[in-house]
Amino acid sequence: MSSATTTATELAAHEITLTRVLNARRDLVFRAWTDPKHLVRWWGPHEFTVQSCAMDVREGGTWRICIRSPESEDYWMHGVYHEIRAPEKLVFSFQWDKDGKPRVEMRVTVTLEEAPGGRTLLTFHETGFADAEMREMDNGGWTQCLERLDSYTGSLLPESH
Repeated sequence: MSSATTTATELAAHEITLTRVLNARRDLVFRAWTDPKHLVRWWGPHEFTVQSCAMDVREGGTWRICIRSPESEDYWMHGVYHEIRAPEKLVFSFQWDKDGKPRVEMRVTVTLEEAPGGRTLLTFHETGFADAEMREMDNGGWTQCLERLDSYTGSLLPESH
């Protein structure tokens, strides 16, 4: 195996990229990521609920969210907004808290492109995983989040934002 292939494989072990075409306009999808009244309706895997959500959506601003599992376990996460370009791009750090202490810091980039029919092409990219197990856990969680985001934003009328 060439060193270039090894390097690419090692990098891939520390990142995920998900793409999805959402049945909602780009400006509405962007608001769903940046307005707490929308975010609490879809953030987290299936059957999870948001228990707490604080967002200071500006570059350098922070966010902190707690989601609750169906088994009533709370999971806290937080981060800092690094780049905000409405309605096309959002970059933020992401850290899980464990026992009140932050774990490894990941970086999330969400890009939104207009797609035919008033839809949105969303690309989600996360980097910085400590290991493949952590990456796979986040991959499953974010996949479910994006499914919930699509369902939620697709159910909104354009005037309801």
